[in-house]
Amino acid sequence: MRLIVFMTLQRKKLNCFTAISQPQLPRIRKAPSRLEIGIQPGVHPYTAKENYRRLYQEALDLFINATKQRFNQPAFQVYLNLETLLLKAVQGEDSSKEKEKLSKHFNNDINVTPLSAQLSTFQVFMKNQRLQSFHDILNAVKLLKHEEQSFIYEVITLCKLVNVNPATSASGERRSQLHEE
Repeated sequence: MRLIVFMTLQRKKLNCFTAISQPQLPRIRKAPSRLEIGIQPGVHPYTAKENYRRLYQEALDLFINATKQRFNQPAFQVYLNLETLLLKAVQGEDSSKEKEKLSKHFNNDINVTPLSAQLSTFQVFMKNQRLQSFHDILNAVKLLKHEEQSFIYEVITLCKLVNVNPATSASGERRSQLHEE
């Protein structure tokens, strides 16, 4: 359905330009015999629309799979947990699951016992502000006075960890480098 809408819009745009011709199929070429597998001839699309539908769907499939791979990495899940903890603390929601995951992963960097008290203090500091993302929280923390920041030192450490922690482990990039060699 989307492809049909996309193609009709492109055809309308194409009619505005007289120097551009209608889409055509590429020349049908026979694969070299050393690359042919079996005795059946290669499959070629009959129309330009079929050809571009196949290319569009292949590109869309690659994009969706790359996106899923990128957001299913363990490093991203840790990053998401840190961000969710801060957002839930500001909004006054229960963040016990996030604190538990935090204590498992960052047990040497953050002390969870004072963090719990500091998150409630942090919520009081941020009660009149509309914070919907980590970027908003980070800007609000930067605007706090030094004395207020000293009350929430573990929360500031948490903000620093979110800034420093890589969102992905770049496994997709490493795989593509291995295939190139």
